[in-house]
Amino acid sequence: MSIAIAIPIFKGKTILPKRAAIINPLTRKIVLNTLAMAAPNTKLVNAVRMSNMGVGSLITFAAFWILLKKIQKKIS
Repeated sequence: MSIAIAIPIFKGKTILPKRAAIINPLTRKIVLNTLAMAAPNTKLVNAVRMSNMGVGSLITFAAFWILLKKIQKKIS
């Protein structure tokens, strides 16, 4: 799914800027796992480790939503 999101954005087939291709669940999962490995072993860190794909998807949705709102303001 992450590749399916990134390829059309890189090719310019969407209205999103090319930098938006970085905002996908795979990159968020990598970032959240790295943070979880660097943080001490606590309940919160374990929760982030277990829910990283869901959190990454939520961050992706929010980021794309914000980008689309900005683009919509430019168009109208």
